[in-house]
Amino acid sequence: MAIASVRSSLRFLRSHPGFSVVVLTTLAVGIGATTAMFSIFNAMVLRPLPYSQPERLVWLTATVPGGQETSIPVSYPDFLDWRRQATVFSAMAAFSDQRLYLTGGEVPERISGALVSPELFTTLGVQPRFGRAFSSQEGQPGGPRVALIGYELWQRRFAAQRELLGRPVEINHESFVVIGVMPPRFRFPEYAEMWLPLAPDPATAPRDRGSLYGVARLRRGVGVGGAQRELSEIAKRLAQEYAATNPGRGALVVPLRRYYVGDTALAAVVFLAATGLVLLVACANLASLLLARSVSRQREISVRAALGASRGRLVGQLLTESLVLAVLGAVPGLALAVAGLRVLVRSIPIVLPFWADFSLDGRVLTFALCVALLAGILFGLAPALHASHLDLNQALREGPVGPRRSPRRRLHQLLVVAEVAVAVAVLICAGLMFRGFLGLQSVATGFRSAGVLSATAVPASSPLDLAVSAPRVELQRRRQARTLEALAHLPAAGGVLGTAAGVGLGGLLRSVLPGFSALGPLVPAGLATCFLAFAVLAGYFPARRALRIDLTQALRAE
Repeated sequence: MAIASVRSSLRFLRSHPGFSVVVLTTLAVGIGATTAMFSIFNAMVLRPLPYSQPERLVWLTATVPGGQETSIPVSYPDFLDWRRQATVFSAMAAFSDQRLYLTGGEVPERISGALVSPELFTTLGVQPRFGRAFSSQEGQPGGPRVALIGYELWQRRFAAQRELLGRPVEINHESFVVIGVMPPRFRFPEYAEMWLPLAPDPATAPRDRGSLYGVARLRRGVGVGGAQRELSEIAKRLAQEYAATNPGRGALVVPLRRYYVGDTALAAVVFLAATGLVLLVACANLASLLLARSVSRQREISVRAALGASRGRLVGQLLTESLVLAVLGAVPGLALAVAGLRVLVRSIPIVLPFWADFSLDGRVLTFALCVALLAGILFGLAPALHASHLDLNQALREGPVGPRRSPRRRLHQLLVVAEVAVAVAVLICAGLMFRGFLGLQSVATGFRSAGVLSATAVPASSPLDLAVSAPRVELQRRRQARTLEALAHLPAAGGVLGTAAGVGLGGLLRSVLPGFSALGPLVPAGLATCFLAFAVLAGYFPARRALRIDLTQALRAE
C-alpha cells in the first residue's frame, strides 16, 4: 500500500513539473540553510573532541583574587604541587604556547608550537602517527633535545619523508632531533604544529609568575564539581604556605569542550533557531500553495472517494505526496548545505581550531532527513485534512462549489497570518543583530587605521625559554631600534610607532619588577601606566600626526 502511494505521488509530480519545481526549490533552500547551521552546531557542541573519552578532560588554570572566572597562567612550581596533591585526576599535564622558527634551510618559517610535559599525550589519549612520544627522561632539566612535529608540517616542510625520524632539525638556531609525527589534524592546544618537552628546573622556576596551563583527565566517577573543590582547597593551602607569591591565588577547572567553545555554542543555537524559523515560513508558504492546488484536484479526490476510498486513505495519499516532495527537496538541500558551509568557512577571518570539523557526518544527514520529513508533515497535513473533507454531491457537480470555499479561505488566511508573523519576527531579530554589528563597526578606536601597517619583531631566543629574561629584552630592544631606524628612512613611511618589545607588557614588567602580576594587586595602577607610557613614547610622537592617536584613550584601552 505504501509503495503504491509513493508511485502514485511520483506520477502526480511528473505530470505537474512547474508545481514540483517551485516546491522543491523552496524546500531545498529551507532545508539547506537549516542543515548548514546544524552542521556548525554539531561541530561546536555535539561532535566529540578528537581525544580518547573527551568528556573526562578538563582545562586547568590559576585564578586571581576577586573572582574565579578571572583566570591566569599557573607557575611551574604551583602545577607540580597540584599534581602531587590532587587525587581526582588520573593524569595531568602542563603546556605553554611557544612561537618557534624553523631556521634550517634557505627560508626560515615561523610556526606555532608548544612546550608540553611528557604526560600530555597520555592524558589526551593520543599517540604519534609515526615514531614515539616524549619519555619521562626527556622532561627532566637538561634532558635530550627532541621534538614532535605535526602531520601537516611534516608534509609541507619535509615532503613527508619517513627518514626524518631520528634526524636533527634546526629550531631557533638550535638543534633538535625529531622523534615522532603526530596524527593528521592534531594541533593541540589549538594551532600548534611542533611540540618540545617542557623541562624547567623546579628549583629555579619562579612561583610568583606563570606561563603554563594544565589539562587533566578525571578519574572515573569524579565530576567537574568534585575536581574543582579539591583543586581549590589545594590552591588555598598553597596561598597560605607561600603568602608572598600566592596571595589569594585560586584554581579553576573547566571542561575542555566548554573552554574550547565558550559562547560560540550559544551563537550556533541562535543561528540554528533563525534558520529553523525561515524553514517554518517556507512550510507555511507551501501549505498555502497546496491548499490552492487542492481546488483543481477536488474532482479527482471526489472520484476517489466515490469509488470507495476512505478519508484516511485520501489523507494518507495526499500526505505521502508531501513527504515525497520533502525527501526529494532534501537532496538539493544537502548540496546547498555543502556549498554554503564552504562559503561560511572561507569567510571566517581567523584560522579555525583543528577540532572544528564542519563536514556532513551521519548525525547531520539524519538531521536533514528528519527535518525533511517534519517539513513534509507540517506543510502537507492541514491541506490534506481540508481537501479530504468534502461533500461528494456538491464536489462532483460542474461549476463553482459556493459555500465550501469559506473554510478554505479561513485556513488560507490563517496560514498567511502565521507566515507573516514568523517572517516579521525573523526580520526583527536580523535587524537587531545587524544594528549591533554596525555599532561594533563604529566604535572609536582612538586612532586612524587607514594606510597604517603593523609588524612584530621577536628575536629567535631559545625555544625552551619560558621566562622573559633581561638579556632577551635587551636583545629585542637593540633589534627593534635598528628596525625603526631603517623604517624611518622609507619615503612612504610617514612615521613609525614603536612599542616596548614584542614580549608583552605583562612579561616586560615582570622582567623589571619582580613579583609583578598583570592582573594582581601587587603593583599600583599608576606605576604600570607610567611604565607603559615610557615604553610607547619613544616612538609615539614621530608617528602621532600620521596616526592621529589620542594617547590618553590608547592607554586607557590598554
